[in-house]
Amino acid sequence: MGKAVVQIKGLSELRRDLMRLDRDNVPKAMVEAGYRAITPILPNVRAAIPHLSGDIRGTVRASKIRTGGSLRVGTARVSYIGPLEFGNPSRGRMFIATGRYVWPAARRLAPVAAMYYEQEIQRAIDQNGWETNPR
Repeated sequence: MGKAVVQIKGLSELRRDLMRLDRDNVPKAMVEAGYRAITPILPNVRAAIPHLSGDIRGTVRASKIRTGGSLRVGTARVSYIGPLEFGNPSRGRMFIATGRYVWPAARRLAPVAAMYYEQEIQRAIDQNGWETNPR
């Protein structure tokens, strides 16, 4: 029996195109896409948090991180989101691993964020002029 030979046509062109995309700041575009995907869902997450003093609602924000975007809640001065969201058994608030307000709201809005993210990535690819290799 002879050895099987596998040849991928267009591999070198694909590699060249991917390298060009990388040089054209696609990682930065992914960060922007993540940030822009998170931003539209912030009002709904804010609305899901009960109004105690208003401090926590005011700390809901989108942040840019190395791999995209992140939804953040709380600050050093307003740091009680953990017990509010997940509970504090020592204070009589039952622990709920899935969260009460922020996490359920974010989960419900995940398809919306994914749609925004996909649109932003496609826009970044279109702006960089990447065309599918004909081979």
